Amino acid sequence: MVILYLVFPASASIVSQIVSPMVSTICQIYSVIYNAAGGIAALIITIAGFKWVGSAEDPGARKQAKDAIIHALIGMLLVVIATDLVQLITGSTGCTAP
Repeated sequence: MVILYLVFPASASIVSQIVSPMVSTICQIYSVIYNAAGGIAALIITIAGFKWVGSAEDPGARKQAKDAIIHALIGMLLVVIATDLVQLITGSTGCTAP
């Protein structure tokens, strides 16, 4: 995009009119995916918690529930780390924080 500004300085406003809606759409998609990942992880943790409590004396079911909780927490951590890493590398996402 910088090259377009240098080559066609008069068309800088045209380029920004084209790019701005695209960035807005990408930010909206990013926000939806970010929030959905958190919601799905919370749902998995809740269901696995009920499974863990209801597993009474079944060590296999208890282990499955524990593993599901651990995997959901790792997934949430990866989403947060990936977002922060992109913001660190690029300086910002160009989006408002979700």
